[in-house]
Amino acid sequence: MKLYLPRSRQAEHVTQLLLDTPLAATPGRTILVVEDEDAVREAALAMMDELGYRRLEASNAQSALDLVEAGEHVDLVFTDVVMPGELRTREFAQRLRELRPGIPVLFTSGYTDNAIIHQGRLDEGVHLISKPYAKAELARRIAALLADPAMEP
Repeated sequence: MKLYLPRSRQAEHVTQLLLDTPLAATPGRTILVVEDEDAVREAALAMMDELGYRRLEASNAQSALDLVEAGEHVDLVFTDVVMPGELRTREFAQRLRELRPGIPVLFTSGYTDNAIIHQGRLDEGVHLISKPYAKAELARRIAALLADPAMEP
């Protein structure tokens, strides 16, 4: 197979992508990390520390919901899509948004089991970062969600 592209005599335009530069954390912001695998949760918590966020942790959706219901201040929830337990992640996110309308939720998964992706598309209003993720990409996604006025709690 051959691919022919039109020739251009215009000067090359170089765009520098800032993929390796994480956005700075907003001081005082709290991220709730919800992950059932200990090693993965510890890695995510370490990234939150390095990025300057205050962080809370939960090993399942029910524990995370209990923290929020107990009055813990949370600016963003970073949660695995597929977790064990009676409270499924989608239901957790729905109940969380009933308690804290507008709170940003960033999902992560190595696979989604069609929990939030249907026919190759994310459900409306769903934000997903695939595992494995780089710290810089995680920083950008969190900063963008926290900066979005539509996502303000």
